[in-house]
Amino acid sequence: SCYTYHSQKLFTPLLFLTILILTKDFWLKKKSLIIGILSFFLLCNIFWIIDSRTTARGRSVLFTSNQTQILAKSSQELIYDNSHNNVLGKLLHNRRVVYATKYASNYLSHFDLNYLITKGDNPRHHPPGMGNIYLISLPFIALGVLFIWKRQRKAAIMITSWILLAPIASSLAVDAPNASRSLVFLPMWDILAAVGIYTLFEWRNSWVKPQLLAGVITILYLFNFIFYIHNYFGHTDLATAYDWQYGYRESVIYAHSYQDRTNKAIFFSGSFEQPYIFYL
Repeated sequence: SCYTYHSQKLFTPLLFLTILILTKDFWLKKKSLIIGILSFFLLCNIFWIIDSRTTARGRSVLFTSNQTQILAKSSQELIYDNSHNNVLGKLLHNRRVVYATKYASNYLSHFDLNYLITKGDNPRHHPPGMGNIYLISLPFIALGVLFIWKRQRKAAIMITSWILLAPIASSLAVDAPNASRSLVFLPMWDILAAVGIYTLFEWRNSWVKPQLLAGVITILYLFNFIFYIHNYFGHTDLATAYDWQYGYRESVIYAHSYQDRTNKAIFFSGSFEQPYIFYL
């Protein structure tokens, strides 16, 4: 998975370590097997670890690589603090504190219900008015969390660890939350929702027929799915045209039509998602 996306380069080893800790009673009896698996794990990952070029794109989106954007305000505040000998201000506006605050804010934003359900993040990642989880799944997820911590403690620790580890890499980026960078979130939300639905069937009263309950849940999900389809096919193109770089190709064609009619240079701004690639 580390070769599929940069986030997995951090997430997968941490998840792997978590699994080893949770199953240590088994592995302690199989030392030769664990040595073999660890060696294979290292062999699979050594290629991207020793070649810095493989992580160039990942490093470019870190907030530590975008210091001007992150530290602009704190730099001005530090100038003021130094001129007024404000010791507390110099401590709080230190770049290390700014980075720690930024990371904490990024991490917690992944659990914002607006992000998860109603607004999402980058418009390229979802239809307008939706996030990454169906609204109807929310009560089932809550019920699933309750059930799994009550009945399956080790499974609950595993799922909770997965959820808590999922945003660790994504939170390092300058723009967070980000659905593609925290994509590993999604299986756990679906599992919890499924457990919640199972729990509802188990807790139902005898007078509630399973067919009736299944029908109600199916209708609710169907409505949510129809809402998704409507937004995707009815609103996505107009609402997210800019985010999909609509107009850049047209602007290059327009500029190209003038190249033989003028001796003046034509400039492209570099601030809109690297538009030079369309010219190239």
